[in-house]
Amino acid sequence: MNNQELLEYNKNRVVSQICIATDREIDEVLQEWVDILKVGPWTVYELSDETIQDPRWNDEPVTEPFKYKCALATYGNIQVEIVQPISGFTGATPFVDRVGTGFQHFKEKISDEDIEGKIEEFKAAGLKGTNSGHIAADYFYNFDSESTLGVAFEVGNGAPDIEFDKDKYYVFPRE
Repeated sequence: MNNQELLEYNKNRVVSQICIATDREIDEVLQEWVDILKVGPWTVYELSDETIQDPRWNDEPVTEPFKYKCALATYGNIQVEIVQPISGFTGATPFVDRVGTGFQHFKEKISDEDIEGKIEEFKAAGLKGTNSGHIAADYFYNFDSESTLGVAFEVGNGAPDIEFDKDKYYVFPRE
């Protein structure tokens, strides 16, 4: 693609999320974000094989139990996600095992009607799928792009907030 084609192709694309994965206690990490960057409040979910539908790794069903904490906050027009694996294998586990805490992925918002085509487009460009699934109407699909792009890449439809039972989340800072 030439420069004009790139400008046209990218003019309506939206990076909707950045994700930090951590091997530290999530509340400790969130407190740093609150104290240093004044980002919050955070909604902290406990996600697992019971809350994520059709979890997949390398496009194969995940059959072993897993659990992780997922904290979300809005920072300007970007959603910041901080994940902490708790048990079993999660999409962040290989990164956390290798790095500890760091910038794990960024997410591009894709419409429901375009998402399957975009996934195929990125696969055709050489990206291999890693973890995927959905929580109600919120669909996500990650690619193994770290070795080429320096960071993992995720696409998702950015469905509106999902209702969780009160025992499956809390707000941080706790008041």
